[in-house]
Amino acid sequence: MKSCAFFALYACTGVIAAASSPELPFTIVENRGQLESAARLVGQGPGFRAEFEDQSVLLEDGGGVARIDFPGVNPGTTVAAEQESGATINYLMGTDSSRWKTNLPAFRAARYANVWPGVDVVFYADGSHARAAFHLGAGSSVASIRLHFDGVPVPTPDGGLLIQTSAGEVALPAPEVVAENGALAEPLRASYMVRGGNTVSLAVASGLAARLSATSKNPPLLFSGYFGGSSQDNITAVAITTSFNIVVAGWTSSPDLPVAGARRTSGGGVDAFVANFSPVGGQLVYCTYLGGSGDDRAFGIAVDQAQNTYITGWTSSRNFPVVGGVQSRLSGARDAFVTKLNPTGTAIVYSTYLGGTGIDSAAAIALDATGAVVIIGDTTSTNLPATTGAYQQHLAGGQDVFVARLNPAGNAISMLTWLGGSASDHGAAVKIDPSGNIVVGGGTYSVDFPTTAGLQTVSGGGQDGFVSKLSPNGTAILWSTYLGGSGGSPGAPETVTGISLSAAGNPTVVGITSSADFPIRGAAPQPVFGGGQTDGFLARLTGNTSGLLTLSTFVGGSLDDGINAIAKDNLGLMYVVGYTSSSDFPIRRAAQSQPGGGMDAFVAKMDGSMRIIYSSWLGGSASDSGNAVAADSMTNVVVVGSTGSPDFPLAGGAMPRYKPGLLSGFVTKIGASWSTGTASLPTVYRDSWRINGFNGTTPAFTLNSFGQAGDIPVVGDWTGTGVNRLGVFRNGLWILDTNNNGVQDASDLTVNFGQAGDVPVFGFFDGTDRPQLGLFRAGTFVLDLSGHLTGIATGTADATFAFGQAGDTPITGDWNGSGTTKVGVFRSGVWRLDYDGDRAFTAADPTYIFGQAGDLPVVGDWNSAGDATKIGVYRAGYWILDNDGNGQIDKPGVRELYFAFGGPTLKPLVW
Repeated sequence: MKSCAFFALYACTGVIAAASSPELPFTIVENRGQLESAARLVGQGPGFRAEFEDQSVLLEDGGGVARIDFPGVNPGTTVAAEQESGATINYLMGTDSSRWKTNLPAFRAARYANVWPGVDVVFYADGSHARAAFHLGAGSSVASIRLHFDGVPVPTPDGGLLIQTSAGEVALPAPEVVAENGALAEPLRASYMVRGGNTVSLAVASGLAARLSATSKNPPLLFSGYFGGSSQDNITAVAITTSFNIVVAGWTSSPDLPVAGARRTSGGGVDAFVANFSPVGGQLVYCTYLGGSGDDRAFGIAVDQAQNTYITGWTSSRNFPVVGGVQSRLSGARDAFVTKLNPTGTAIVYSTYLGGTGIDSAAAIALDATGAVVIIGDTTSTNLPATTGAYQQHLAGGQDVFVARLNPAGNAISMLTWLGGSASDHGAAVKIDPSGNIVVGGGTYSVDFPTTAGLQTVSGGGQDGFVSKLSPNGTAILWSTYLGGSGGSPGAPETVTGISLSAAGNPTVVGITSSADFPIRGAAPQPVFGGGQTDGFLARLTGNTSGLLTLSTFVGGSLDDGINAIAKDNLGLMYVVGYTSSSDFPIRRAAQSQPGGGMDAFVAKMDGSMRIIYSSWLGGSASDSGNAVAADSMTNVVVVGSTGSPDFPLAGGAMPRYKPGLLSGFVTKIGASWSTGTASLPTVYRDSWRINGFNGTTPAFTLNSFGQAGDIPVVGDWTGTGVNRLGVFRNGLWILDTNNNGVQDASDLTVNFGQAGDVPVFGFFDGTDRPQLGLFRAGTFVLDLSGHLTGIATGTADATFAFGQAGDTPITGDWNGSGTTKVGVFRSGVWRLDYDGDRAFTAADPTYIFGQAGDLPVVGDWNSAGDATKIGVYRAGYWILDNDGNGQIDKPGVRELYFAFGGPTLKPLVW
């Protein structure tokens, strides 16, 4: 028998395909004592868990628990994990490091070998349930297969079962049968048949349905799924490494995150965790638990260039794991903590308490250029270790903000200062500017919060937000200001929740306001309070000593809204996340165009003027909140948060049934509305995960075979459905992949239009939704307005006109955003575009210098704005894209997208 398992819809080939399942993956680990059970393996999937003993399986689905036995089982049958996922699970719990467990490999499937003669049984995750696949070897028979349940099995119309138990129902999807024949594994659809006595057998039919999903020109969900167990879980922070991995932090009270028994008995009711996911499909790389016997929660995260991870939060555990550090004991009922983990999450580099005899907690963390961390939080302690010359060396009210810097080794405090007035103050966000100054923000009820001359020196009333800029050593406030109006109360707050900095150090802050008179400045996209108790806000301040407000806006609808976090990409575009209950929240070009329930998470991408480029709901029928956001160098954005929805949007395919605990974390990655590819026909590479060719544990690109050497590759929306597909042009013959399977086959559309020597172009040239082919022939364009592509005559003659000259490279795009595709030419770095669409080059049409001789032109909606097409060049495998749309190369990698994908002999393609 072959040792590899049949997983999801892929035949067993010995090669693990890139993840296509919409939920975060099923995870199985060996039971090495973390679970007091006879189970050899324990597994956790989205909404279910499993314990695999040698000759039985215990499944828990929602509230029900059912045991599966194998009547007539071979007495020597054992269970083994297989399909190693590449993820590892680590338990760094308590002060006794000898009890820590690291590098436990995680698997995707559990195999019972030779249960009956020639029959293996493999359990794996499919959607939100565990599915069984029965592998039939030579001489085996499906008639030998029997399963016995300790509940009552009831057939379902799709061939599955509902096992009725005293605690509830357990769902078991229809089985699969893999008839193995040499190197092939043919999957067959099957059904369970109840035979009486709580025993079932199988009925087999041939065929296995495939599931296909379409793509959209709106920014797509690259992947989206739950990360939670059977109780409460919350993801509070996110960062992206230089390898595009996604690292999240939060807290969990679940005994089964991400697998049953993962939290050791030395853990408390709530533990902090860090999880690392691959950019290729969101595969879990590792999950590390951090805590002791009390309550431990992480709220801030940062990663360095070496991919070490830094987290901060609070702990009430007297046995929190401490390594090195500045404080080895818990000082009060609750202390802040700072922990540095190695790149694999398997070891603590340093870890320390930080607190006094009161209640202390940390909310956010930032790294400076030396590798030192700065944290911000709240304190009621009068005896924090304040440093010499600190701006504020004592507690001013019942609760103050504190700001602290640890040295790079984490074993000394190089700066600590209180910051606050006579009432309650809360610190929420921290960033470090290019000069090492520290910018902090939060909320304050103090009418005497320390301010300097500048924007707002007097409280607007109730709670106000604040923004303060401290010197690197914390001895001086460079500027400090209130930010708020007359609102602000415990039920309707007014506070800063996040900060981003421009390259010059100018802060943009976000938050929540309940003030209709919140200070609005500049050309605000939403100058008026939307309604309800709260709106979100954005506000930009100067980074100099005055801290002046230059631009601000509300963001919200007629009910309650708030912004929880902000991130910027390296091009200066902003991404904000939060929550909304408003059905009229400003939505544009959404991945989810309708609200899911009472309160949804949302994500919005904004330009430098705070105008929305795209925005989307993210949520299901219950309550959802976006807590944190990060953007990578390819303008992909990752949103994390919490959800109670059983129908939170999952990327691709049908939405599986899911029964979360009280609260679950979620991870959603959204890409741009375009992706790149390269071709050396017949081979085509597409950067399907938008990480410019990074190749992790599974291929980061899609590999297709289409056409033949000598063909000209083209990409276009051949069917007018909003989905771009492959095609080739061969001496006047167009071969178009209309079924979008990436392979040239008999079902592809062929069209005769053109002749040898023509160069193909494509667009919507008449301003309708009818796609049309085009040709460039030695300085002359010929556009298919008569219906060659569709085969339906339009009664309009093809358009033929001169534009450019022989040797030019033709290009097409909607240069002015009018909705009609227009032509242009590229000549040794010079672009001539028919901006007004009159099919003649006149004084009204622009000429740009963008590129150089030998470059190949590429066009697309680089900032996903959905408006005018922008230009770019491909230079021997390097892409330089005019993200800001000004028609000139300002500074690659700063104002223009710049990345490597391809090579000198490959031709560029844009989907």
